[in-house]
Amino acid sequence: MNDTSAHTERSGGTSGRRLIERTTEHGDRLLTAAELGHYLGLSASTVLDRWQAGHLPGFKLFGRTGPVRFRLSEIEATLADWHVGVRA
Repeated sequence: MNDTSAHTERSGGTSGRRLIERTTEHGDRLLTAAELGHYLGLSASTVLDRWQAGHLPGFKLFGRTGPVRFRLSEIEATLADWHVGVRA
């Protein structure tokens, strides 16, 4: 893939599932909708709905028909923008 420069595989939990870490050439982590959903405590379908509505930054790989991916740094920046401070 052109958008990724490094892949590492780790075993995940007792289910034997593997988590594949995807990083861009700049070292930024790419997440699937399911991975981002787990990170945010949402379902993958809710993540995709929020992306389609323009509430979450993401992009499609390989044009209009490719899978959606999310850059962790962009998600974290969006969350920081949404952060509401505690009022005293």
